[in-house]
This record gives sequence, C-alpha cells and structure tokens, in this order.
Amino acid sequence: MQVINESSLLIDIISTYKFQKKIIGLVPTMGALHRGHLQLIEKAKLNCDIVVCSIYINPTQFNNPTDLDKYPRSMTADLALLEENGCDFAFCPTDEEMFEKGNTITIDFGNIGKVLEGHFRPGHFNGVGLIVAKFLNIIQPDIAYFGQKDLQQFAIISSLVRNLNFNTQLIRVPTVRDKNGLALSSRNVHLSEEGKQKALTLHTSLNTAKNRILKNINTKDIITEIKALYHSNDIALEYFEIVNKDTFEKIISIKSFNTIAICVAAYVEGIRLIDNILINE
Repeated sequence: MQVINESSLLIDIISTYKFQKKIIGLVPTMGALHRGHLQLIEKAKLNCDIVVCSIYINPTQFNNPTDLDKYPRSMTADLALLEENGCDFAFCPTDEEMFEKGNTITIDFGNIGKVLEGHFRPGHFNGVGLIVAKFLNIIQPDIAYFGQKDLQQFAIISSLVRNLNFNTQLIRVPTVRDKNGLALSSRNVHLSEEGKQKALTLHTSLNTAKNRILKNINTKDIITEIKALYHSNDIALEYFEIVNKDTFEKIISIKSFNTIAICVAAYVEGIRLIDNILINE
C-alpha cells in the first residue's frame, strides 16, 4: 500500500489507472478505523480494481471546536489496518493541502441540510459537502462507499453528486454493530464499559419504535414512549425522529413502510452518538 499526502501526486497516479480502464473505488474516512470501515474496504475490493481510502479529519464539518479536539486519532494503527486489508492507496492530506487558500465556498443543500444533524450541527453538512466534492474531483472514483450509520450524510452526498453531475456511483453499506447491537463508531473508544451498556439504549429504542410502527401505532405516541425510555436511562437525548429516508421530513401519518427511517442522536458520558434503522431493511 502506498501512502500519499499530496493531491497532485494522487491525481497523476489515478490518471494512469484511468487510462488503463481500471475501476477506482473510494472509501472516505476520518480515521480511528474500526470493523465498519474495514467492511467498506472489503466491499470496495469486490467491485473495484484499485481502492483508495482517505484519512482526513475535516475541520470544516465540526461546528464545535472541542468536538474536533476530542476526535480520536490513530494514524499509525489505521495505516497498518488498511495495509492488512488490501487497500491500495491511503490518501492522508494535511489541512494546508486541502485548504491552501482557506475556505470561501458554502453549499446550501436546502431543507435536508437544515433538519436533524443539520439543525443541531449548523455548518456540518456544508463542510461534509465541500470535502467530499474535493475528494471526488481529485480521485474521480467510479464508486464511493459510505456506511449507513451516517444516513443523512449519505442523502446529502447523493444530492451533491446528482446536482453537480459527478460521475461516481454511491454505495450505502449497512451499519456494522457489535454483538450486542451497538453501532460501531470511532467515538466509542471514549466510552467506558458502563457507557457502552448505556449506549445500547439507542439500538433498543430504534427497534422498539420499529415494532410500534409495524403495529400502526401513532408516531407521536411512539416518540413520547421513546423519550421516556431515554429519561429513565439517564441519557441526554438530542433527537429521536421518524422521517422520510430520502427527504428527512418528519412522518406524521404512515402511508408506506418503504419510505421510513428512524433516526436518533444522544449523548452518553458526554459523547455524541447517532444511529438509525430503515423499516424496510
């Protein structure tokens, strides 16, 4: 595996493979890799000739400087994992490489960028869209792979690709969980064993809500029940919503199970965690 820090070098290398008609796969990450990331690499290797994994903690998608400072960093271990799992190139740019002249562009994703994550993390999706657009321009992947845990982010990037006519297919890979159901996340390293047990409330609440939906219980009553569950477990719930999986608008009256996503964000031991499930999956 080759580690590359400069965009110009990666562009030159990828252009050679493009000339050879090789299929290029991209797995964008912020490092602190876990089994979920490795599954993205595995999926990419099945469909692509060349797999590029980016490791870059993007400062423009953090609205909270403390959150940025606390984000786990483990570059040496990450690179070892990528090499062990057959990644071809690791793209690890610096802030200066990605934002040499600062950031003067904003991207408005409309209503989908203003609800849930967009509401509680103002500016987050602008930063996500900006860095993904840069990676798509530099690497020009045929396919890019993203985890379902960041479901709203996937919808945002889908909008970006569609509206800016990027010639990249997006693949959403199901969330990888531990044996108890906790969604794997780089932030989980900050949780104590007790905290990890508390965090299982996220997955439990999603499944509880799913079962209630399948019994046609009113969504307002479902959310009231779930909020009480978080209160009883002493977890700071930020949001729990039943939404359209494509537009992320709240669903009041359920007409089709195929359109429903249940999304949650909560703080456990001061660590912000998100999760979701799709009813039809």
